[in-house]
Amino acid sequence: MLSMATPSKKKRTGPQPDPNSKRSLGLPRHKMPRKAFHGPQSLFDALDEYVSVTRPQTSDSAVLREALEEYLAKRGKWPAKKP
Repeated sequence: MLSMATPSKKKRTGPQPDPNSKRSLGLPRHKMPRKAFHGPQSLFDALDEYVSVTRPQTSDSAVLREALEEYLAKRGKWPAKKP
């Protein structure tokens, strides 16, 4: 008679999730709203190059925020007018 072995339940290794983390509590993890967009690879390559040579070191997000604010300011849309 053959017996079927039951799969063993493996314990998860590594750090255990923090029960008080925003993710565990179901809260948003980001302080600011987020948007994503698609663009040509050459645009992202240029962004990566700019960020890599800028000192003090900056981030993609900081560069994009500044560029968007400048773009909107030139068109009279920044700072946003309160309703």
